[in-house]
Amino acid sequence: MASPSSTSSTIPAAMENFVVGLIGMGDMGKMYAERLSAAGWSYDSLKEKYAGKENIEICRNGHYVSRASDYVIYSVEAAVIDRVIAQYGPSTKMGAIVGGQTSCKSPEIAAFEAYLPQDPLVLIQHRAPDAALHKVEAVLGCLRSKFVYLTALEHDRITADTQAVTHAAFLSMGKAWHANTQFPWELSRQKWHVYAGLAILNPEARKQVAQYAKSVTELYKLMLEGDLASLRARMQRARERVFGASTTWGTRPLIEPSILSSFSLGTPTDAPPRANNHLSLLAMVDCWSELGIVPYDHMLCSTPLFRLRLGVTEHLFRNAALLDEAVRTAVEDKTYRSDDLEFTFAARGWAECVTLGHFETWEKRFVSTQEFFEPRFAEAKVVGDQMMKKVLEGMREEETGRSGFVADVDDTRPEPAAPQQINPKPAHPTTTTTTTTTTPRHPHSIMSVKFERDTIKQTAQNVMSSAVPENGRIPGTSGKHPVAERVGTALTGGIQNAGTKGYLAAYIKQLESNPLRTKMLTAGSLAGAQELLASWLAKDRNKHGHYFTSRVPKMAAYGALVSAPIGHVLIWALQKVFKGRTSLKAKILQILASNLIIAPIQNSIYLVAMALIAGARTYHQVRATVKVGFWRVMKVSWLTSPICLAFAQKFLPDQLWVPFFNIVGFIIGTYINTTTKKKRLAALRRKHFGDGRPSNMGGRPEDYPPPPMGSNPPY
Repeated sequence: MASPSSTSSTIPAAMENFVVGLIGMGDMGKMYAERLSAAGWSYDSLKEKYAGKENIEICRNGHYVSRASDYVIYSVEAAVIDRVIAQYGPSTKMGAIVGGQTSCKSPEIAAFEAYLPQDPLVLIQHRAPDAALHKVEAVLGCLRSKFVYLTALEHDRITADTQAVTHAAFLSMGKAWHANTQFPWELSRQKWHVYAGLAILNPEARKQVAQYAKSVTELYKLMLEGDLASLRARMQRARERVFGASTTWGTRPLIEPSILSSFSLGTPTDAPPRANNHLSLLAMVDCWSELGIVPYDHMLCSTPLFRLRLGVTEHLFRNAALLDEAVRTAVEDKTYRSDDLEFTFAARGWAECVTLGHFETWEKRFVSTQEFFEPRFAEAKVVGDQMMKKVLEGMREEETGRSGFVADVDDTRPEPAAPQQINPKPAHPTTTTTTTTTTPRHPHSIMSVKFERDTIKQTAQNVMSSAVPENGRIPGTSGKHPVAERVGTALTGGIQNAGTKGYLAAYIKQLESNPLRTKMLTAGSLAGAQELLASWLAKDRNKHGHYFTSRVPKMAAYGALVSAPIGHVLIWALQKVFKGRTSLKAKILQILASNLIIAPIQNSIYLVAMALIAGARTYHQVRATVKVGFWRVMKVSWLTSPICLAFAQKFLPDQLWVPFFNIVGFIIGTYINTTTKKKRLAALRRKHFGDGRPSNMGGRPEDYPPPPMGSNPPY
């Protein structure tokens, strides 16, 4: 545990008796102990290392740390954060601040919510008051990094965007070299759980690792097929999507070519370098292109390792001649074909580990490769540290023209000798902190603290925290109804677990893993429910007096077997054509394509199906139904579709488009179906009973003699 020493001048007077506890003494825990100790704090740490220091109190276990500390920091692996907090969290001192240093925030937040005392406010500032935030800033100010404020979801997305694909490439290269008994890589010197936690526990990273393996495989297939034209076109398209819109393109490169040529583990020769297809770099840009990621968007939170990798990639794609040479080499030169095969196997292997969530398999793959490279780690570290130093120096030189770049804990070296971030003393890594206070108050805004070079604040969150009083109620209202709150929590997991728990998160997970099946079940359920609800609203009963008519299962079958598959294919085609195109012109073209191509196809199929369900048996009857209803349905589509599509473009991920359109169609379809049923029943009543029968008596088609079947629609 730690309390401020009497000689410290950096600790506020109000925090003289403030105690900090560390649970977990791995590389990150040790780094915190060293840096905060130097700033005037004392720490509970390893007895052997800190036994000679008078201001250190050794605790028997984490329970003692939790009970006595005003600020508890969990520095443990992401894979075990749940178990550790479950063990020690209930002992947390009342009013204490609890922080976490995992590479992935979703499981950390879930563990805090599950096991900390039930009266918390949280600091990703995940339900923590400003006073707690200021205390954390005071404690961690000795790290000499400035602060960036993010939500937990933003943290995981940015971490994935800046590290997932880079790690996948590095690990695949290492595994491929291991398979070929070659050495040149250094990443495997780190702890396996750092990369496993990022890739497996971060949902954004899982998608990116899977796409990287897919990109590697598809590019390798084009190489084997000798399809130079397709490979060149794909790389040019990826170049345009990833680099074409970047504001930094065409200015100073991220990494000067002189830096890239200054370092080598081998002995340089005068011979010209052998041609290289750079499959790992081509696949990285292809992956970013397919996912719509622009790597420059998150440079504020980039690591030196990511910046180095992006700089190398940018160097290749800046030079059209170099890029074309790499593409031609990939198809025409078979020198490295066996190496590329091993690289493809390795990329798919890592992706499979991530998809299955197998930490044990990941560890075995990682450690076996690590042991193979271990004899040359020392040599590689010298070169790697020098290279990182050069990268950091280049970052400092252009700080006035760019945002600052710092290293996150996920990509840093634990050794103090390796400078990893932009600070006056860059020997320590920066961190991502999630902090919880166990203070009996109502939740404030949900934010996370990421300690970086620049300060970014979420304006909307700050406005909300200032506008809404501490009791959580808006003036003039009574607050959220308990039933509404329970329903909302069941659907979304509540504000603390938004996106990670609840029925909506489970549905989205199924939508990602089994898209067509989930869409079929959704469309079938909504179509059947639409018919049942419309029958009830219109009082349209069958001969037994029930609203569950024979049309209900038919409509459900139509939704599941016809509407969903067709919508799945058409929307997929629309998204594929416009993938990565985010300009206003592209969005307008997408809306026009949807209304002029997709809508007529879907509406025609819909009218044909409705005619058959309603009893049409001949071609002329079906044709008449389509002819009468087509333009009416198209007018409704043209009125609602642009609004819905614009909403989907702005707010929804691709996989939610079809379910969203199904829900909109359910609402509109229920209204139209109800109106049609009421008009039909009213017409039948007038025909057979005159106008005297009350309109609210309802009825069923069997109550009235059917009219002769002619060329008009059967309804």
